Amino acid sequence: MPRRVAAALGVLALTFASSPLQAADVGEGRKIADAWCASCHLTSDAKGGADTAPRFVDIARNRAIDRKVLSGVLADPHPAMPRLDLSHSQLEDLAAYIRSLNPDGDSTK
Repeated sequence: MPRRVAAALGVLALTFASSPLQAADVGEGRKIADAWCASCHLTSDAKGGADTAPRFVDIARNRAIDRKVLSGVLADPHPAMPRLDLSHSQLEDLAAYIRSLNPDGDSTK
């Protein structure tokens, strides 16, 4: 195989490896929220918890907290929040679910 072809295939492989091939799954994110988060947060209209943690709908309304920021917070939580033992994909699903709760309909960020 010529070097140019090998180099092009290498760049292509790195491009696909560094970009998400599968979109986050909001439905899976809701399941994760119900299992991991509902004891402290109000995670949906019907489920959730204590008055000490913000409601997910309020987090979703905050335009400063996009999916990237949210995923980072979930991966490295603040001291009052327990560390979640979730994969990168699960963290993305959870962040997508939270963002989907924005009543203004802007859940893509």
